[in-house]
Amino acid sequence: MLAGCSKLPPAGFWKNFDSRHIINKTSQQGLGGGHRTIYWENAAKYKDSDILKFAADNEWTLISSKTITAGESWVKYPGKMYIFDSEWTKVVNGKDQVAYGYLLVSTDHTKLTFYHSWGK
Repeated sequence: MLAGCSKLPPAGFWKNFDSRHIINKTSQQGLGGGHRTIYWENAAKYKDSDILKFAADNEWTLISSKTITAGESWVKYPGKMYIFDSEWTKVVNGKDQVAYGYLLVSTDHTKLTFYHSWGK
């Protein structure tokens, strides 16, 4: 069910991206799946190219991006949402599907939010 098991914990590498500016992180994991959320804030502006390179260096493939407004539980501000293939899966209605990883860059490029959910 879970692909990418050689990369345990799932999406854990994101804790190494600008780690000194992480302001909050949550992770709930078990044998059947879990989720991870990380929030960053930095007075210096985040460059999209640095974020995309970091993801690619960790074997995450960019699927798409879109402009988004606040509204979902983990989305706290408007910005640009990057959607990645994480090489993990999750079960939806009894079927394996890609467990996408999401990274939101705030409009002013001083905040990042990461979200990933996998497994059952």
